Amino acid sequence: MAMRHLILTILVLLCSLSLRAQDTFTIDELRTEWANEAIGLQTRPAKPGIADFALAFAYGHQGMVLTDELIRLMTRENYVNEDVAEFTLDRKAGYLALQMVSDGTQAMEMCYWNLPDGRKRVAVRLQDAYDPDPNPFLRFYDYDAERNELVALNPPPVDVQLDPALCNYSLPRVGKDIEIACYYTDDPARYAYAGLDGFRYEGPEYLKPGPVEPALGVYLISGKSKMNLRDAPGGDVVVQVPPEIYYLTVAEPTDGWWRITGRMIWAVEGENFFLPGGPYWISASLLGLGLRNYGGEPVDLRTEPRDDAPVAGTVTEEAASVTPLDVTKDLEWVKVRWGQLEGWVRSEMVCDNPVSNCC
Repeated sequence: MAMRHLILTILVLLCSLSLRAQDTFTIDELRTEWANEAIGLQTRPAKPGIADFALAFAYGHQGMVLTDELIRLMTRENYVNEDVAEFTLDRKAGYLALQMVSDGTQAMEMCYWNLPDGRKRVAVRLQDAYDPDPNPFLRFYDYDAERNELVALNPPPVDVQLDPALCNYSLPRVGKDIEIACYYTDDPARYAYAGLDGFRYEGPEYLKPGPVEPALGVYLISGKSKMNLRDAPGGDVVVQVPPEIYYLTVAEPTDGWWRITGRMIWAVEGENFFLPGGPYWISASLLGLGLRNYGGEPVDLRTEPRDDAPVAGTVTEEAASVTPLDVTKDLEWVKVRWGQLEGWVRSEMVCDNPVSNCC
């Protein structure tokens, strides 16, 4: 009986280990599901440093490529993995960086600051361009020496939200400031370290990070004429965009006009067009979307944004180009015009790239 009990115990342990090994998650899940956790250090060091904090974070979040790789790098002697593009552990500077090769553009940074009151403040940056939310993950912790834990700060002292296709930020290996870099400008911007007061933004207003708003992707085909961008729906022309094929994001449809979101209008070929300041509005008549009925199957347009709404009409042309007129707040439905026909179609049926079928 004792032997049978022992065998059952071993089987349970093996099953639990197997389930643990399969318990993987993404950066996006980490962002939403692990906001308030405290992370215990693996040992109780006399003077905890970046290696202690990094291993605590990695062991506390096993199941990610970055954290699992970090554990292997820091616990296996002479360990080498060709998928690691960069691994930096600067104990003196209190800085760590890890970047992978084959797993998209996964990257990790960690650093810490010694606060004037004796505490240590730790920052972690994670990013994966192929994550459902490609924006960098940034989280701050204070080290609680008595409990030997990293305690998450909510709200964080800095909440950086950037368009990852345009800008990024880096944690300091040298100095104490969080630097912001955008490929389209040399203007410096940063979150300057301010001790117990956290960080303060320093830089031009147009680079200051803000919330990332929901937006609809569309394309813009100018033909031979410059396109007018206005300061309000139907307002004054403030910018003219050179003739080119572009794609961009828009929001807030208003009386046949859309507000352009972000700072960039992307060119399919040629020069991208940078938009300082704003806001800028563009006529819906200049914008397009393609339908994804590549086999020529008919697409019903609904009178309202729901599947059981009456059919307003049917698009019969394969990969038809339609004009966007409106969008629901959750971006699930888009109202479009095809010739004289108007109606709602699910956003999964439209394509915002004029030279690709979005497959």
